[in-house]
Amino acid sequence: MSLKLEIRTRAHRDLRAIVLYIARQNSDFVIAERFGQRLLDRCESLLPAPGIRKLNEGAYKIFYQITKTHVVILRIWDGRCGHDPKL
Repeated sequence: MSLKLEIRTRAHRDLRAIVLYIARQNSDFVIAERFGQRLLDRCESLLPAPGIRKLNEGAYKIFYQITKTHVVILRIWDGRCGHDPKL
């Protein structure tokens, strides 16, 4: 049985906030959307090799847990905040 990707509500909110922040900083929503998709692609890359619990993409950290059937994305966090999020 192959694993399925599950992205929790908090992680969706994190991703949306990151994309909106990047869009405001760059005045370009297309750039922000592309980066958001890159983060989602990194989440998808966890499916074939699910042994990692935290994955970095640039300054961002993807926190997840493994179940018998899913890779569950818990948070997508800006590592420049100086601390890890509450999981």
